[in-house]
Amino acid sequence: MLSAVAAQFHLFAVLRHRDFRLYWAGLLSQVVGQQMLWFTIGWLSFHLTESPAFVGSVTLFLGLPQLLVALFGGVFADRLDQRRVIAGSQAFAAVVVAGLAALTILGLVEPWHLLLAAFLTGVAQSFDQPSRQVLYPRLLPDRSLLSQAVPLNAMTWQFARPIAPAIGGAVVAYAGAGPNQGAGPAFALSAATFLVMSALILRVSVAPGKVVGRASVLRNLAEGLGYVRRQPLFRIVIGMTYVSSLSGLGYIFVLPVFAGEVLETGPSGLSLLWASGGVGSFIAVLTTPAVLRRVPTGKAMALQGMLFGASLTAFAFTSNLWAGAALQVLIGGGSLAFMMAVEVTMQTLVPDELRGRVMSLWGLSWILPTIGAAGLNFIAGIIGAPLALALGGALVFLNAGAAWTLSARLRCLNVATQEGREAAMVAA
Repeated sequence: MLSAVAAQFHLFAVLRHRDFRLYWAGLLSQVVGQQMLWFTIGWLSFHLTESPAFVGSVTLFLGLPQLLVALFGGVFADRLDQRRVIAGSQAFAAVVVAGLAALTILGLVEPWHLLLAAFLTGVAQSFDQPSRQVLYPRLLPDRSLLSQAVPLNAMTWQFARPIAPAIGGAVVAYAGAGPNQGAGPAFALSAATFLVMSALILRVSVAPGKVVGRASVLRNLAEGLGYVRRQPLFRIVIGMTYVSSLSGLGYIFVLPVFAGEVLETGPSGLSLLWASGGVGSFIAVLTTPAVLRRVPTGKAMALQGMLFGASLTAFAFTSNLWAGAALQVLIGGGSLAFMMAVEVTMQTLVPDELRGRVMSLWGLSWILPTIGAAGLNFIAGIIGAPLALALGGALVFLNAGAAWTLSARLRCLNVATQEGREAAMVAA
């Protein structure tokens, strides 16, 4: 069955290339470890404090460094050997999490240890993510393979989303004893997954990239920001992702309120909504390579953004759980397909010597949903969850529609063909 799906969509063909295969195996290990870490640190935070506010603070300490440091991580990704940056970041995260495991197993862990560990692992992620964005396109012999590589990378997150919490929950429940149960062994297992990525990435062979001028870090950062400012297409594409992240992707943090107050369902109903969104995301991963081969990239991007916005708006007005689950399939599929189309475009067109800085700027779109979620929940407290979600969905829809209507560059964009890539790169 899996081989038939793979043959139909050519999704796994890119794994024939040894270096990308090593990278992808390490990424899968790392993502499973990250998801397990987030699950365990969230459980232990509430177990120690019984405070939802403290759990929120841990999330803030995890995301804050990425907002503050990620752009500088992009500079180092352009200046240094990305393999060593990734390996060093993952080794650092492994040491931090292993220390947290030791404190937990010894019964010495305190709430402030969790805040510190969240902050330090967030710093490691801020340097790791831009270097990964720079490295993996260089492991492919042809940029046309990005339409396969990007969904395959996204698949690691879709695979880990149900698997990692299940593993973490089993370890927490059964692998330890005492008041903190198995949180210590779960942290230790997470640290081991980070070391797997650190070891595998050093086995990757890659040709030397273009040398970036050794100006000051701030000067290098300014060069990256200036490049995006001068490129209308990149301004439009990054702007679209920011609006979608702030207005739409935070919807998932409003689902518990919506499920309880509007759909009047409990944990089982909420789980159905989450799982339905995951099904849509997985469908998007499988179908995106075929879609981008057949539909011009700019058109696909705009249509997927409008699908995301329209589905979210329709979901806001549903009062039936099964109808809501069906719409969640469209929301999950549309949102991830849109983000993958954007990443394929960015990775195809960004010059190698600026890739880390430009992609770190785009990568903020994966951090902004937590801020957008706070805004959506605040608005929901004033006008109700349905209207808050409808407002967010409408902004996403109008943003994608306006970009398509007003930008001739977006309407002409097609990075799936050699001619389209050359035309877009000349324009950039």
